[in-house]
Amino acid sequence: VAAPDMADDETAGVDEVEVTVKLLTRFFPLAVGRAQPVVGRYSELLGAAPEATLSDLAKAGDLRAALVAALERSPCDPPAVIGAATEYLEKAVRAAASQHLSTLAKGVSPGAVAADPKAPKPFVWTSVLDNLPRTGIWTLQFIAFDIVFAVVAMASAHVQAAQKAAERGDVAGVVEASKHLMHAAGCFLDVADKILPTWAPYVAARHPAELQAPVLRMLGRACMAQAQQCAVVKLMRDAKLPAATVAQVLQGASERYRDAMRIITTGVSPAEYAKLDPAIMEHMTVMADVLSGLVDKVMGKDALEKEEYGLAVFYMNRAAATISGPARASLVAGNHDLQKRLREEYAVVRALAAEYAEDNRTIYYAEVPAATDVPRVERKDLLKPAPLPFLLAPPEPYILGMSESPSAEAAAMAAAQAVADAADAAEAAARSAAAGGGAGGGAGGSAAAAASGGGAYPAAPAAYVKVGPPAATAPGGNIQLGCAACGQLMHAPAGKPLVKCPSCQKVMVNGSCGKCTMQLCFLQGTALVQCPGCEAINRTS
Repeated sequence: VAAPDMADDETAGVDEVEVTVKLLTRFFPLAVGRAQPVVGRYSELLGAAPEATLSDLAKAGDLRAALVAALERSPCDPPAVIGAATEYLEKAVRAAASQHLSTLAKGVSPGAVAADPKAPKPFVWTSVLDNLPRTGIWTLQFIAFDIVFAVVAMASAHVQAAQKAAERGDVAGVVEASKHLMHAAGCFLDVADKILPTWAPYVAARHPAELQAPVLRMLGRACMAQAQQCAVVKLMRDAKLPAATVAQVLQGASERYRDAMRIITTGVSPAEYAKLDPAIMEHMTVMADVLSGLVDKVMGKDALEKEEYGLAVFYMNRAAATISGPARASLVAGNHDLQKRLREEYAVVRALAAEYAEDNRTIYYAEVPAATDVPRVERKDLLKPAPLPFLLAPPEPYILGMSESPSAEAAAMAAAQAVADAADAAEAAARSAAAGGGAGGGAGGSAAAAASGGGAYPAAPAAYVKVGPPAATAPGGNIQLGCAACGQLMHAPAGKPLVKCPSCQKVMVNGSCGKCTMQLCFLQGTALVQCPGCEAINRTS
């Protein structure tokens, strides 16, 4: 159902700036998730451990219980959720790192651990990023995934806090809102780039949107677009900057929404895209267009002040045409307030366009330029995401299993840490070789480099996470591969699916990425392989 046209007299006495401010301070709807108490005792999640470790884990359990209680409050209390999540995450990140290294120390594939149907799943959360029935719940096996949901809940609370602050309407409110949105962006982006890369091999085939990096990157960039909208409001309120600068900031916000949409449309399958909350997706699409219209509105008013009457008519006509579509459409449920703001803005812009055109027709007689003769407004990006403090440095793992075999447990954990350190060293060596133009690093170096993941958690062995491409072609139609287990270089026929390493005797799969077709070499039996080229996660079975 199309929205009716607005009468011309609806804009009489309307404060144009206030209309735009109300539109720019309307953010996308994002609910805060819910969690259930942990199944069992938190202190028992990592198995046997010294008393000091168990005591610290018990404190983490108490902090998680406080977070669950904060999430249950109705209506949502954003400061309470943010505070409770912050306190819990500072403890939980250490427990997650310990769980990861403990798995590696046992020599078990993370994929095998994740696929074990008998493994306990002590964490229960609801997803707020999809359009599935809210009665559905997700049971999670690993502490890291509990952390992901807690961080997303904290990000959602920041978005809600931003909305409340912005609705105050003053400069201090929009500044506070922008800070909340930068924190929300940091939450989403840090999970996508610093937590999920390490834990990708643990993700089950069926998993919530919260465990999909493209979804989180999309939300991070959308939050930065909204933070930039707040910056525009501040410029409109208390700064005397050139109109061109304001237009560039608006263009930057519009392009950030478009960046977010590109990430999600190219990063997930159509089936996964269809599961996402349509209210969030629609808000981003609509605002990308509306902000482009506001760019033209600002440029049109500036052209009028400079007595460039034809250019003013062009800009304002295009602004009205751009905003017309979203303003006339019927948006999905939950976006009624946004719809109202859009119609108010459209009424203002349409009235200005009519006024500019009439004045030019009867007074100025200026030629209206063609679109091809009007330069594009360049984007200007302001503000940066606020990083999560507890991810700024790798956490120190707990000492585990000391009650049974102190020396063996310590040695196993040390060995696992050594694997991570070796991966970091190999990554540095590979980068150095690449910088020098050499090709001698081989696939083994690339695999180890990719395994480090760039995250705050210790990296898994290359065989379990990422692998490298073939180092080079070899004589006789062969290719040169690097063993994903030991790094040994070897020659094999290009089409041979299985290759045994002459050094460690492990069987490698000679495959390729399903998305970009890059050649991959990985251990037989590996469940998930991440391509170092396009970063796609390939399921091997």
